[in-house]
Amino acid sequence: MRILIVGAGSEIAENIVKYHVDNKDDVSIIDHPSNKNKLMIDTESVSKYFLDVNNYSEVNNFFDSLDKFFEKLYFLVGTNIFKDVFSVTNNDWDYVMDTNLKSFFFFSQFFAKKLIDSKKGGNIVCIGSQHGVVANGLRAPYCTSKGGLIHLTKVLALEYSIYNILVNCVSPTYMLTEKSKEFLNNSNVKKEFLTKIPLKKYVSPEEVADCCIFLNNSSSITGHNLIIDGGYSIW
Repeated sequence: MRILIVGAGSEIAENIVKYHVDNKDDVSIIDHPSNKNKLMIDTESVSKYFLDVNNYSEVNNFFDSLDKFFEKLYFLVGTNIFKDVFSVTNNDWDYVMDTNLKSFFFFSQFFAKKLIDSKKGGNIVCIGSQHGVVANGLRAPYCTSKGGLIHLTKVLALEYSIYNILVNCVSPTYMLTEKSKEFLNNSNVKKEFLTKIPLKKYVSPEEVADCCIFLNNSSSITGHNLIIDGGYSIW
């Protein structure tokens, strides 16, 4: 099985890579060129590529140069800008929307074309957010982009269904990572965030990765947004 993981610098990606390497799959990862010397994934069995997914020409050239197709795509790219609605600039809006939404559309388009040419079916999973379902302050571009991503998942699932390509989304709540743990474990932050989560806990990268893997191993689930939020969106 050929696996492509985009946005390989996250702890979610590390867990997905480990699963597929252990499963003896052919794994390739993509990350931004600026992260070339920062990736924690160093296994020799993984093929590494570096490109800017916001650059249409780079993505096009990447797929044109491939002499193979991938059967599963994990698109784990995302960015955020914390500003109130009056402080968001035109460039802020475009950057977040291009990174979180537009890049996924065109990357999945190239991925699907390659898969269709091979006459094979496959799976696509992208990363959304609980903020694509419920509103949160200081995140207008982010919330909007993730809401769009969740709906785009449904549209792509519908159009790709005739080619047996399944498309799903995973939307986590606040995630406890090495980078975020100091902030999320601050007593004031915990008081504010965990009071909104009925299960009173953050989600782990391992759990998010497990949900991504589950959906990408499915043969009957498509167009679904799997929310991992401890009940945050119940309210």
